[in-house]
Amino acid sequence: MASRMHVIEDVTSSASIELLRSQLHRVLPGTASGAVIDSGASSHIVTIERSGVSWMAKVGRTPAHLPAFRHEAMVLRAVSGANIPVLIGDVRLLEDQRPVLLMTRCDGYPVSTLHMGARASTLLVSNLLSVLSHVHRRGWVHCDVKPSNVLFETYDGRVSLVDFGVARRIGAQRDQRCVAGTPEYMPPERLAGGPAEPETDIYAVGALLYELLCGQRAFLRGTIRDLFLDKRAEAFSPPSAHAGVPRSTMDDLVSCMLAAEPTA
Repeated sequence: MASRMHVIEDVTSSASIELLRSQLHRVLPGTASGAVIDSGASSHIVTIERSGVSWMAKVGRTPAHLPAFRHEAMVLRAVSGANIPVLIGDVRLLEDQRPVLLMTRCDGYPVSTLHMGARASTLLVSNLLSVLSHVHRRGWVHCDVKPSNVLFETYDGRVSLVDFGVARRIGAQRDQRCVAGTPEYMPPERLAGGPAEPETDIYAVGALLYELLCGQRAFLRGTIRDLFLDKRAEAFSPPSAHAGVPRSTMDDLVSCMLAAEPTA
């Protein structure tokens, strides 16, 4: 598996940000580019303003990401609905041929930046499951539900789900050449090469809930093989074993969502 260290470009440098802004202005005339609000191995997220309306642009790091952007554009059209970014137009290309997706901006804070108690975590999970139910009814599985892809609006509990880049149709087999998704939040059957199913996302929500309640991941060993073995054995301590987590029904809920067998 490629190391994250292959990412050479320093997107926080003023020169690279200004270059990105100027290219976005040319491909999206009449707009003003704001800050780089997120940056990953394959893309940057940049705020865009026009006539008082705030959007976000997802910009690929290299032209090689064009097929993945076309796939995500197709998925966004298919799952269009509340609490999911709405695609504006089609995939655009910068002068250097890097792909761009222009989308409505979702409000909220990435869950990865928040510290939440049991009550707020339960509200978040309930609303997130509602969003995922819509995605599943449209025939798709997100396949990468994790804290950085879930936005939570603290004042009203609204949840938004972003980054559909590795979403798959229900029943689609996993590409055996790579792991499409984040192994820490994938169920054991998916790690073993099984198809994408709604239960794939439910497992990820269980892993996210555990992390919110306990302040750490349910499965801590690092390699994919170790994660698979621990997940198959359900080798995690119950949330109530951690200080400050009430027993209530949280243990049973997490245990159900992180079950090794999806139909157990």
